Amino acid sequence: MGAKRQEKRSVSSLIHTAMSREATVEDKDDASEGGQQMTRQNLRIITFVSIMSILALGFSLPAAGQHKSQARASQGPTVSLATMTAKLIDAEKKAREKNATVEVTVSGIELIDPAQVREVARAGQGHLHYQVDGGFVIATPSPKLSLHELSVGPHTIVVTVVGNDHKPVGLTQTLKVTVP
Repeated sequence: MGAKRQEKRSVSSLIHTAMSREATVEDKDDASEGGQQMTRQNLRIITFVSIMSILALGFSLPAAGQHKSQARASQGPTVSLATMTAKLIDAEKKAREKNATVEVTVSGIELIDPAQVREVARAGQGHLHYQVDGGFVIATPSPKLSLHELSVGPHTIVVTVVGNDHKPVGLTQTLKVTVP
């Protein structure tokens, strides 16, 4: 909030300063008419550019911290913002049963079956790849997947958002579970 007040003061100060300078130029009796016009025009341009720069900076600063949990997902020439969160559901209970259930939340990308679009990359579309312990990949649009008959010991489950062409879009999360 203090930064916004400071920005408002800066804009007000800038406008006041520019107008004061313009008034001073107009009050000069010994300056030539052409020189006054050039000076007033320069001050107007400088004032306009300064105000636009301050406004642009003010709008870009709040957005700078909003990308912590987001990734830029690109498929072809279009870029979109996408986020993904993966978690284990009831991890300890399921592990005792030698199972694991992964639930994924994705925003910014529509999860679809890539076969529906002949695996052609389209911005804003994709699916998930699930991989357990570096083994084979399960490719599906399903945001929930249950794994059964896990062996005793630690397991690593990697979830990746990929495009219709199976290329990663920059969103990956690793989950760990240990079967007792």
